[in-house]
Amino acid sequence: MKEEDHRHRTLAVIGNTYQDGHLRLLQRLLRLLHDNGFRLTVQREFYLYLEERTVIFPEGTYAAERLPADCEAAISIGGDGTFLHAAEWVGDSGIPVVGVNTGHLGYLSHFTLDDMDTLARSLRDGTLRRERRTLLRLKMPGGESRYALNEVAILKDETSSMIHIHTDLDGIFLADYSADGLIIATPTGSTGYNMSAGGPLLQPVMDAMVITPVAPHSLTQRPLVVSGGSRVTATTESRSSLYRVSVDGSSFTLPEGSTIEICRAPYCLNILTRPDGDFASTLRHKLTWATP
Repeated sequence: MKEEDHRHRTLAVIGNTYQDGHLRLLQRLLRLLHDNGFRLTVQREFYLYLEERTVIFPEGTYAAERLPADCEAAISIGGDGTFLHAAEWVGDSGIPVVGVNTGHLGYLSHFTLDDMDTLARSLRDGTLRRERRTLLRLKMPGGESRYALNEVAILKDETSSMIHIHTDLDGIFLADYSADGLIIATPTGSTGYNMSAGGPLLQPVMDAMVITPVAPHSLTQRPLVVSGGSRVTATTESRSSLYRVSVDGSSFTLPEGSTIEICRAPYCLNILTRPDGDFASTLRHKLTWATP
């Protein structure tokens, strides 16, 4: 490492590979961050994508598979899917994530490429607001765990028949859901799949989780908000030999009759937002609610 690199603070950058319409602005953003005193590390797949499209990186920029321990923040460039990948990349490091939306809704991102000057100055001056967001821990048969910022969803696997989900809450029987699926979402994820299934929107900093059935056979089974410290245990039966579990959109199958547990993760994700941002204005802007 060159001697002058020690004077630079470090930022990590992750993005999706659907940025062909933004390459000129992305190159300007990387240069702007460098000029504000940051040394950049770019997630390897995104680095190779930009390199193939002849984006010129600022001096000292390098590709990395792992997030450097000394970086101040990770910048997610893309939509909500990219932000979820950034959350997975950060893991339990405590390094905060800030989103730059180049996708569609981009609910998790508070900046666009039009805001790059503001973003670079705010990162340099440390004026962004930090919010702690709860994650879910999915415990699977065999002891493996996975983590979700938005939701864990139990779904039928490519069959028209509904599934039956025996559900306990904190060790006490809650309900047998006959439905297309069951969503367990964080407050952050309440505006995702949960909202599409008719679940309530929660303030993202609440200590809560929401349990929402997908197309339930019984109309009396409604979405349920429970404590963030709750433990949901679900055993799924299906006419198929398998059922599907989706963790922040990444899915896999489990054998019919197996049991999973969903609870609060032992760590949180730190998200950087605008200092003047608030929940109400985010709803109006992102969800195009009526304004006066």
